[in-house]
Parts: sequence; C-alpha cells; structure tokens
Amino acid sequence: MKHAAGTTQNAGGRTKKQLKWLVAMVAAVATLLSGGVIASANPSDPSSSGSSSQSAQRNNKVGTQGDPEYQFLNFSQSVYGVDGANPTALKPGDKFTYQFNLGCSETNCEDASLADQLPAALQGFAIIDFTVSSTLQANVQWKEGGVNQPSRPATVGAGTSFTLTPGQQFVSDGTNKTGLVVGMNGSVGLTLQVPANFSASDPRNKTNFVNSATLSASNSKSVTSSATAKVSIDQKLEAKGTASFDPANTQYVAGAAQVLKLNVTNTSNIDADKVIVQIPQDAQAGANATSLDTNNPFRFFDFDSFGATVMPAGATQVQTDAYVKDGTGKWNWVNGVAASAFALPTGVSASGVAGLRFTFSGGTMAPNVATASPIILNLKQRSTDRNDASNSPLAGLSTSSSVSPIVEANAAKGSQTGVPTASAPATVTLSPNQLNVTVSESFDPARHPAGNKAVGTVVITNGNSAVAKMEAKVGSGFFSSDIQFDGFKEGITYTAGADSGTVVYHMLGGGPDQSVTFANGAVPALPTGDISSFTVKFGSTPAGGVADPIGSGANASIRFTVKSSSAHSFPAGQTTQDITDANTTAKVTAYNTATASATAPAATMTLVKPQILVSVNKTVSPSDAVPVEHQAVVGFSESTSANTDYLQPKVITVEDSWVNKTIDGSGTIHEGTSSDPNNFWNVFDLNAIESTPIPAHTKLTVSVNLPGVGWVDLDSKAEQNASYMYSLGAADLKTKLGAAHSGATPDQVTGIRFKLEAQGSNNAFAGSTSISQYVSFVARDQKRDGSGPTDVLDNPGPQRPTKYDYGNTTSLATSGVTDDGHVVHSNALDADATNQKKVGIFTFNNPDPHIGHDFYGVNDWISTTFTGSRRFRGSNQCRGLAVRQESHLASQLGCQLGHGFRVGQAVRRCGGLSGCGCAQRSVA
Repeated sequence: MKHAAGTTQNAGGRTKKQLKWLVAMVAAVATLLSGGVIASANPSDPSSSGSSSQSAQRNNKVGTQGDPEYQFLNFSQSVYGVDGANPTALKPGDKFTYQFNLGCSETNCEDASLADQLPAALQGFAIIDFTVSSTLQANVQWKEGGVNQPSRPATVGAGTSFTLTPGQQFVSDGTNKTGLVVGMNGSVGLTLQVPANFSASDPRNKTNFVNSATLSASNSKSVTSSATAKVSIDQKLEAKGTASFDPANTQYVAGAAQVLKLNVTNTSNIDADKVIVQIPQDAQAGANATSLDTNNPFRFFDFDSFGATVMPAGATQVQTDAYVKDGTGKWNWVNGVAASAFALPTGVSASGVAGLRFTFSGGTMAPNVATASPIILNLKQRSTDRNDASNSPLAGLSTSSSVSPIVEANAAKGSQTGVPTASAPATVTLSPNQLNVTVSESFDPARHPAGNKAVGTVVITNGNSAVAKMEAKVGSGFFSSDIQFDGFKEGITYTAGADSGTVVYHMLGGGPDQSVTFANGAVPALPTGDISSFTVKFGSTPAGGVADPIGSGANASIRFTVKSSSAHSFPAGQTTQDITDANTTAKVTAYNTATASATAPAATMTLVKPQILVSVNKTVSPSDAVPVEHQAVVGFSESTSANTDYLQPKVITVEDSWVNKTIDGSGTIHEGTSSDPNNFWNVFDLNAIESTPIPAHTKLTVSVNLPGVGWVDLDSKAEQNASYMYSLGAADLKTKLGAAHSGATPDQVTGIRFKLEAQGSNNAFAGSTSISQYVSFVARDQKRDGSGPTDVLDNPGPQRPTKYDYGNTTSLATSGVTDDGHVVHSNALDADATNQKKVGIFTFNNPDPHIGHDFYGVNDWISTTFTGSRRFRGSNQCRGLAVRQESHLASQLGCQLGHGFRVGQAVRRCGGLSGCGCAQRSVA
C-alpha cells in the first residue's frame, strides 16, 4: 500500500507502531500463560528476548503483516518424565513426554504447521500417547520414511515423523484463512516409553535423544525448538545360583541314590562371556583346609555321575573344577579344562569329590539367561561321615543329620569380573529309619452258600523306609477242618526290590512246618495235609551299596482260595454264620535288623445255608373277556433273588397243566389227582409259542402233556452265545406235535413245560435273573371235559362273560449245585388260594343272522382290532352288546345315522331307527 507523503505518512507510521506495541503486549501475556516463548517486548530494542534456554528466539525486528522476514510465531519445546521418571536418567520401562507450546502474536499466522522428525535413536520406543489442545483444531499426519501412515504408529521407527496443521479459522484481506489466530495458543504432547528390554549394553545407553521440531507459517519466520532426553543405566556383572535336593528328606540308607540340582542365571544387565557356579560356597583350600565345612553335603554323600544337563544359552563349553583331598590330607581345588561336556578333571575320582565349580564360556550369555534345565549331580549316600568317624555307620544313628550348603555364583566379561553372590541355603536331612507296614484282608464273595468257595486277598505295603524283608502271616484261628485252605488263586508277584519268595505252611493239629520256595509270579506248591495258617516271605540281597532294596511303598498281593462244606453245621436255629479272621499280620525287617509289624483289621466271611430263592407268576391277556374262538396270550415270568449269597440255579423248569397244585412249607409241590372243570385248560386250546427271550448260553427244551401219554418233548434249542427270541407258530407247533407223538393235535394238549439249562463256563444263571415265556391259546366254544359250552347265552339281558381260574396251575422247579457237588432244589408256585386270578370267555348274544360272532378279532397277544361292521335290522337288535375298551387301544363306538355311544356302554337299542348300523373302530 502506498502512503501519502509528508506528515500524514509520518503520523500514520506512528499510529501503526503504537497499535503494534499494544498488540505485542497482549500477545506476550497470552503466550506466557500458554507456556510459549515471550516475544520481544520492544520491537525496536535488540536486547529484549525470550528467557527459555531451549526456546526459539524471536526476531526482534518490527514487521508488517505479510512480511516473512518478521516472526509472529511463538514456539517452545520441553521434556518431562511421567510418574516421577527423570527424563535425563531414564530406565527401562520409564515414560517421558516431549511438550510443544504453539502460539501467534501481533497478527494471525497463516498456514501454520508443526513438523517433527523424531530422532532415529528413539527407534523401538513405544508411542504411548499423543495429545493436542482442542483450541488448535489441528490435523495430524504421521509418516514413516516419508510415506504417509493411516494412523499413529505404536512404536517409533527408523524414519518416523509427524506434521501437525492447526486449523483455527480467520479472515485476512477479505479471504478465509486457517492457521494460528493471534492469542489463541495451544500445546501438543508426545509421550514415549523406554523399551523394557533396553539394556546397559545398548549403544544408545547414556546418549542424548535430542528432538528438534519446527513451527512455520506462510507469513512468519519459522521457529525451531529442541528438547533432550537420555536413558542412563549403570552396567553390572553378577549371577545367581540355586540348589535343591531330591528327596529333601531321606533315611540313613548307605548307597541310596540322591540328586543334587543346581541352577545358575546371568543376572547381569549386560552380556556376559563367563558364568560361574560353585557348591558349596565355603570350600577353602590350603594348609588350613583339613576338614570340610559343616554344611558341605559331601560329608554324607559321594559324587556318582553327571545327569542330563544343558548349558546356559550362548555357552558352548564348560570347565569343571573339583574340590578334593590331596596327598597331604588337605582339601584343594583341582582345575579342569574347558570342554563341550561335563567331565571331572583328569585324575580325580568321583568318590573323592567334596565340591564342584562350573565355568560356562565360549559364547555370549545374555542378561537373565539361565540353565535350560538344572545341572544334575547324581549322588550316593555314604555309610560314614567324612568329618566325624564317630558318626559311622550313619545307619546306626538315632538322631537326624542335616546339611544346608550355599551356592556361590558370579559372571565376567573380558577383564571385568562381578561380585560373587550367595544363594539361600538348600537343606537335606537324613533320619533314622522309621519302619512301618500296613496289611489288609478281604473275602470275595464275603457272603456265600456253604459248600461254595471264596477268594481271600491279603495286601501288604511297606511304609516310608526301605527294608530288606517283608512277610505276611495269614489264617491263624481261621482255618479249620471245616474252613480249609484250598491253594493260591494265582501266582504271587514279588514286591518291588525283592529277589526271593518263600511260603511256610503251619500244619493243622501241630507237626513240623512245610516250606516251599516260588519264583516271581509263580503259584506256590500246595502243602501235604491241612494247615492252620501260612506265611509268605519276600527277601532281598544287598547290591551296589544298597542294603535295603525293598523301597518305600513297595507292596504285594496274596490271593488264596477258601473252601467250606455244604454240610456245614450252623448254630441252632440259624441259617447264617460269620467266620472271622482277626489274626492276619505283616512284618518288615531292615538290614540293620530293625523291624515293624501290623495286624490287619478283622475280615469276615459269612456262610449261608445253601438255598435258591425263586418266584413265578402267570398272566393272561386279555383277561376280562376273550371271545370264543379268539386268542389270549399267557405269560409265565420267573425270577431269582438278586442276593449273591444265595445259590445260583443251573436248571429252571416252568410248567403249566390241567391239574391244580399246592406247595407246602418245605417247598414241595403237590399235584391234584383230577382235572378241575373250572381250570383254564378246560376252556382253552394251545395255539402257538409267541416271541420268548432266551438268555445266552442256555439250552431250551419245550415239552407238552398229552392225556394218557404224559410229557413229550416238542422242541429243543442248543445254547447260543448271545440272547435271542424263540417262537413257534401255530402251523409249526402242529407239525412238531404230530412228529413228537403220532396223531397228536394241539386241542389234545393239557400242559406245557419250558426247561432252561445254563451252559458255558459259569454254568449257572446269574443273581437277579428274570425269564419269561409267552404262549397263545384259543378260547374253546365247548369245554374240554364235555360238560357244555364255555359261555352260556344270557338271554334276555346283556351278555356277561363266564369266568375261569388260571391260578394254582403254574409251578417252577429249580436246582443248583454247590462247589463241593451238593445239589440243591427249590420250587415255587403261582399260588392263588382265593381264586382271584380269572379269565372270562364271551359268546355274542346274536339273534340276527347278519351279525357274526367274529365282531372282534385278535391279531396278536397285545392288541385287539375291529374286523368289520355289522348292520342291525329292526329297532331293538343291539340289545345285549357290550363294548369294552382293552388296554393299548383307543376305541370309538357310533351309529352310522349319527347316534353315538360311549365306549364301555351297554348298547340296548339304536333309537328305534330301522337300518341303524353299530360298529366299533379301534386304533392302536
């Protein structure tokens, strides 16, 4: 803009300068409050400047708007630690923040932007947070290697930078602009975190991280500000070792194995090229080393060998030094040589070692690198104390002894060596043998019929201390002339650690004992004569310095057979008797002759008088009304007791015939001398054998009774490996019957019998056995004995079925055999003393020739279906017809002309309607 000449111009110039003074003062105060650099208070005074050592100095030349040689930007950068961290002495994991303060004075700063290229030395530092004052209304663009990134990166890369563009809006020369509005200051915070694995050996350790950022605008000089952070970690060299014993508590047992485990970790914060671990820490050498330290574990243990061991990661070789006694009786260290495997120094014997030192080298071992697995030192317990001959033998001590060695460890790098560190003590305790043993006894089955055998089981278990011998004595006061030992059920396996086995038989009634030896897993030979008890002994032989080879927890199982007599005399009035063995004992003996004994809890075997408990039941379906010439199914169900103490049957025979039967108190079944006219067999004919389940391994024989002939076998089936369904249809039954007896027909049969015989290895039916048979019969219209129809017409009035008895005709006979060969018989009867079991036969009252008596049809033994419809002519022709609903069915009755009747309702008339049709429809 051109100005008018003369005073006007001067006056105008003075006015502008005065305004700029006022604006500058306001901006300076605003900048100071926002944390920025204070601009020069006097544009014409070169001595006025900002006070922050890291703040950009504003050019003190007064300018005009749009003149880029003037500085209107206010910018400073600082750094501070988060959560108390020192930004100039940061540690791994510490957080720190670079703080940027932005502002503009005197005039709006157009197109302002903040650019920061982060130092490459910060690579790997996590970017925890990036905060921007909302007043800046800024956009941020992150870049990596000059390439735009979609979002803020998680960590600083090799070329990470960001550009922040404030978006404050204003109008300049009539144009909308963005940038920094004068007096509207803001701040930006960039929070970083030192990597947790930043080590003292990192080349960036103790170097300055100088971050320089530049704030620029199109109408102002750019301003650059820097801030410095630093990670400062002091280097240290050290290692830590640990030790443990397995087991940590043991007994005095010369030659017993012991494991000493060592671990070592490079706990330096820099790489180490050597890591050293030594046990025990106190292993002095020289003229004064005439005895071992009190806590030296090699007082009581000899070194035996190195176990499987892996060196720390980075190490490729190990030098093993040994602490041994020299020819002058002094303890000294003998150094080994570095090798790829653990090995004692040349000339050093394993049993002479009283300390070990390992130096791992050959590579770089990073901080916190430890042995991948413990250094395994296999030891063996000594019989003597290296320090004190009075403590020998150790096994003779009556008090415990403990040692608690300390492990020493260190690390080195080049010529630098750390300060040795000591571990917590690792303790191992040796105690006098505390012998103990347990024993138990049981019988299976514990309750069984006299005459059967049972298996006794005795288990002996050694306690916490190793021993040389174990034994068990069984049967004292238990075996007798009636309850007898019947040999061992199976071979006897030696208890772990034993190498011999002997059985000593103690004879019943006195006489010298009989001893037999047996091989491991073999069945010992039987004695000659009856015994009162027996003792099983397990022995061992000391070997390899181990005096007591039978270890803690070693056990043996002894199984033997006990037999009794079926003629056993039970106490008066009793059918059971308990036989108890309360004297079974066990004993263990150590090499030093110490012993311990135990008695088993009493074991009881209960004898039961031999008997078989069985039951039988007969059912008929349908039972209330079976139409003449239609079928009914008879079911026979037999069951044995679920109690295992009862004798299991080998033969089961169920029989049903045309004679009534009774059973007396002794279980004997008596048959009547004549056929009962009211008996089921007088009004039904045998038709077929329906699907009947047969157990596996069972022989089946089916017989029938023919008048004047007796029982003849109708069919038989050999045993099968699996259960199956047996049936015999009407045609096949008729054919087989004719073959069994010439000319015989089903309507002549007056009895049926099923005989089931258990086969196979068990040769007996199991307890809780249930067996059923199903036979279909046809209702006769005339009684078998010729005394008239089976159901007389009830006319007038509704027809009612005639009832017949079907109880007292079914008998069950069983037999079983005890183990000593005694045969036991047991019978049962489907008794019906009050004749409650009845079945009805029904004849249709049918005066109309169009109505047949086959109104119902039986198609099998469990469902009844309608076979057709009949029309009734006249108004009163349904009288007497009763409709009954059978189980398994839903029935409906109705008149074709719409008059309905309920199921079970006696139909007396069809409403006087000519041509009414009544029918029953049944749906299963």
